[in-house]
Amino acid sequence: MFHFPVSEEEVPDYRSVIQKPMDMATVLQRVDSGQYLTRAAFMKDIDLIVSNAKVHFLGNLFLIHVTYVVASVVSVLRMAA
Repeated sequence: MFHFPVSEEEVPDYRSVIQKPMDMATVLQRVDSGQYLTRAAFMKDIDLIVSNAKVHFLGNLFLIHVTYVVASVVSVLRMAA
């Protein structure tokens, strides 16, 4: 999940819960096309993926834990950059 846009067929209520969807395929497309003019713009979309995952996986403790691990890695990368 979050590698590609979430389809309504897979998760019918996703768009009613998640107001601003984001996925890695979209991020990579934006990187390839030069749409990110700043590191902050790139990180904003990465943060949006993590934030959406936290909301989407609410109730699934394992996936919530994985999401927080990813968020921690993102934080470390942000500080190192």
